Amino acid sequence: GSDTRLSRHMMRHLAFAALESCGCQVYHIGLVPTPTVGLMVRELGASGGIAITASHNPAEWNAYKFFDEQGSFLSKEQNLRLLEIAQSGDFRRVNYRKLGRIEQVETAIERHVNRVVSQVNRDAIATRRFKVVADCVNGVGAVILPVLFEALGCEYELMYTNVDAEFPRNPEPLPENLTELGERVRARGADIGFAVDPDADRLAIVDEQGRPLGEERTVTLAAAAVLERRKGPLVVNLSTTRAMDDVAAAAGVPLYRTPIGE
Repeated sequence: GSDTRLSRHMMRHLAFAALESCGCQVYHIGLVPTPTVGLMVRELGASGGIAITASHNPAEWNAYKFFDEQGSFLSKEQNLRLLEIAQSGDFRRVNYRKLGRIEQVETAIERHVNRVVSQVNRDAIATRRFKVVADCVNGVGAVILPVLFEALGCEYELMYTNVDAEFPRNPEPLPENLTELGERVRARGADIGFAVDPDADRLAIVDEQGRPLGEERTVTLAAAAVLERRKGPLVVNLSTTRAMDDVAAAAGVPLYRTPIGE
């Protein structure tokens, strides 16, 4: 799967050709958030996954992110091993009669949204008829967010939804890049505003006054909401706000910190 960067077609065809030459069955799931790739690895029983994305980096960048058979990002050791294999050239090539095949899968977005909606009180959300504004920055948020908002019964307005256009601004959803979103939230009288990065694995929120909450408050709100329904250990990385210690203490659960990175 890939985000909407203009180089995605080149990157995809390169990956397809390499995998077919090795005899792999490839599932092409199209424009999807990076986490959807991990989900679909498990859903399809695949041996691994590739997300074509450079996340929140500028438009001229692109890359491959690799997943293991569990749908998790490769560990540091696994990535090093992958690079060793790539540099050595020590991998199979198949006879032309046994080349791999590409199969289009159209259900990735639907499956992901269904999994999300199953984890929340959909009826309570729909009853509130929340007004939402979302800045998709011409990324894959434009593909998945309408489906999600429809499923949750929200009234919504989307900004920057042209998946074949360049990013309209610096795509990283930092507070200084959310001024237009804040203005639109105030103008619409919306309850909340969301901004995602091009591959929609990063979320920034503005409140009903158009003020950015910041990533530190976002992660504490999300953790507290989950802990209200289900108690259990929390895992965050070393750069995550110390306020998470307070959230864990209030819920009576342990907090573990991991090295920074995916």
